[in-house]
Amino acid sequence: MTTTQEPKVSWYAQWSCSCGDAGDTHVDDGTTVDADHDCDQDAGPEIGWDGRAECGACGWSLETQFADGDYVDADHDCATDQ
Repeated sequence: MTTTQEPKVSWYAQWSCSCGDAGDTHVDDGTTVDADHDCDQDAGPEIGWDGRAECGACGWSLETQFADGDYVDADHDCATDQ
């Protein structure tokens, strides 16, 4: 009998703002990202993210970009994503 581990996906991400500020963070799969950044630009900040998702159960990984306020979900399945 084969036992299947449930995926444990973590995100490691760096954000950058159009004003020049930047930072990094760690979030769990299924999180709405927020840089929590106050920006003095009149039009408001434009924040982009470079993220890497990693599965602790099987070692799968994904690199992608997303925007502030996005819901990040890798939609990963250990059996099919290898």
